[in-house]
Amino acid sequence: CTKGRNQAGNQNFTHIEQAVIHTVYHTDSQHSPHYMEIQPEFQKLLNSDFAQYTDRELMEAFITVSSNNNRKDELLDFYETQAKAFDESLAEALAPEVFEDKSYESQYLLADTINQQMHRVFLRRYNKNSFTFADLKDTQSYDCVSASLLYAALLTRCGIPCGAIETSDHV
Repeated sequence: CTKGRNQAGNQNFTHIEQAVIHTVYHTDSQHSPHYMEIQPEFQKLLNSDFAQYTDRELMEAFITVSSNNNRKDELLDFYETQAKAFDESLAEALAPEVFEDKSYESQYLLADTINQQMHRVFLRRYNKNSFTFADLKDTQSYDCVSASLLYAALLTRCGIPCGAIETSDHV
């Protein structure tokens, strides 16, 4: 995603806001591609304190802004099913002590293993145009934004505080 401008041409949007706006265009056909106002339900999400969300709430927000909302229940059920498989694979990959140990080394090992298991359970191939949760479910394809949002949800699920780091052209 690149930086964009609103209708007045005077505001730069961040990478994540641009992804949300891009998604709004794809899910709301009555607006032209030049319409740059963020709808109120999406603005509410942008103003949320995501640090207080559970993994399920993060995924619900992701689905709201990225997918066809008439599939919301189906996509949340898919997440829950896959998350249980993820939990099992994570438990098989690590000794139980790693989950309790709050040292930097153990937390790093846990975060790295979460990333590996996320790719094993949820993700199969990178596609720069696969930014929706429906893409993750239907084709197991992802981009940097969708994988980062999923990773944040899974880190949250495992009790590891996290935040996104955004550069001008990547998350």
